[in-house]
Amino acid sequence: MFPKKITSPLPPGRHFRYSLLEFSAGGGIKEMEFHKTAHFGVIFAGDQNFRLVGGCRILDPGDIYLIAPWEVHFQWSSSRTGCRQLELDFDADEVLRNMFELNQTFQALLHLTSATRHQLLNQPLPQKIASSYGKKLIALLNGKSPAATVKQWLTVIEMFSEIIAVIDRRQLPVGELKKYDRIRPALELLSTRKRLSFAEAAETCSLSPGRFSHLFREVCAISYSDYERNLRINLAAMDLLGRRLDVSEIAGEWGFSSPSHFIRLFKKTFGKTPGEYLKSFPGY
Repeated sequence: MFPKKITSPLPPGRHFRYSLLEFSAGGGIKEMEFHKTAHFGVIFAGDQNFRLVGGCRILDPGDIYLIAPWEVHFQWSSSRTGCRQLELDFDADEVLRNMFELNQTFQALLHLTSATRHQLLNQPLPQKIASSYGKKLIALLNGKSPAATVKQWLTVIEMFSEIIAVIDRRQLPVGELKKYDRIRPALELLSTRKRLSFAEAAETCSLSPGRFSHLFREVCAISYSDYERNLRINLAAMDLLGRRLDVSEIAGEWGFSSPSHFIRLFKKTFGKTPGEYLKSFPGY
């Protein structure tokens, strides 16, 4: 059983949303996401096998995860025993604005590789804090009033503040952060453009093509060409939902060689054609 999951960025003016995801043995999430929304989760019961770019990771009760907005998000997750988890989608920039003195540590955490970030977060103290606040958020889940939404948001900020406060900055690998900083100009420019060639990306970072290629794969666990293509196909999918353009228009606008090429890549990414994808979001 694959629970319905909206693979879209947060709506304008909305800083977060969250839900309690539950599925039975063999169930999971079969989607690829790639957008500026970050994800945080707490496993309450069961297990979750995340097949992320760069490798697999099995999460057990008490484990937490944090997926940065610049990463290719999960392509496939499944559960052997069934799973119950909190999933929080949030605007990382907005959370960072509310972190005050903890801002730099949280930003550094987001700039680490997925494996290092996972290791730092899944220590006893961060896990204990995340579990406690995760249960508080679930208790607040059904509140719909403006006051309830504010309370939920303040709980999210408080949770991240307490988690970051117990992470020892000395554990943050400086070398890894420097590598991210070297390719950061390309990542930032990619988020504002519909095409950025490999040569342009390397030049933006003032790196030789060979050095840029090596650093990019080290940080992102994926080649630049695969990253850029995955970004375009996912943003094109959101454009398809948001503007209801036909496939030919979308393919041309996002730099795909032909509608058939776009459809083939789209189905490979999402497991369905653009038409089938649209039908899975009635009234979107």
